[in-house]
Amino acid sequence: MFGMLDYRAHKLYWLLRVPLVLAVIALSFFLLFAAFAYARTFSYPTIVQFGIAVALFELGAIALQIVIAILSWVLRKIFFFLVDVVPAEGRNKEEAEDVLVHGDAIRYFAKLKYQPRRFDDNDEGMLIRATKKSQGWIVRTLRFLSGGESSTLFTSTPRQRIEVIVDQVRMRQHDRASVATFMDNELLPYLRQQGISPSVFEQFLASQLGRWLVYRYTVLIMLFAVGALSQT
Repeated sequence: MFGMLDYRAHKLYWLLRVPLVLAVIALSFFLLFAAFAYARTFSYPTIVQFGIAVALFELGAIALQIVIAILSWVLRKIFFFLVDVVPAEGRNKEEAEDVLVHGDAIRYFAKLKYQPRRFDDNDEGMLIRATKKSQGWIVRTLRFLSGGESSTLFTSTPRQRIEVIVDQVRMRQHDRASVATFMDNELLPYLRQQGISPSVFEQFLASQLGRWLVYRYTVLIMLFAVGALSQT
């Protein structure tokens, strides 16, 4: 066993997860194609075939998610057995584990919370960048296509939200208890009050579930569209 700072351990953990992530993607597409191919063997209308494919895929996806959960749990247990994750920048053990899994977005939020006086403009830029990255390419692409920073599709941008949060923390930086209270309990209500909290639409597209639903059903719809065109 050896010790490693949480934000450095995240990089190693991410590298170890790459084969599992690639296997999940490959198996998901295999399930999609298998469900599509089997549904097409029925002589029902296309909409019914689509429903059959969705049902078959979701059943397969449930089994796949159970296997993934088990493999992820095993990987994490092995990782923690071999690597002693050391909390850095004032984080506690639970937050260090969050940094291990989620990376820079959690890291810089925690630094803002625990070390507001040492949180500089470079850290703010890194937090904005990490927050944008954590939203996934679907949100970033839609935001870009709808006007970028001035997009009307979303209520606000990560930059606007982070700048407001950082300003509030810097106003309270001489009182660490006030900073902790704001970050833990008052942050989201304050963003809603300012009218810049993430919309339900944005939260859904930025979530892992939302992204996977978009991927799955976009591919499945394309397969049925191609199948319908090939019959004409």
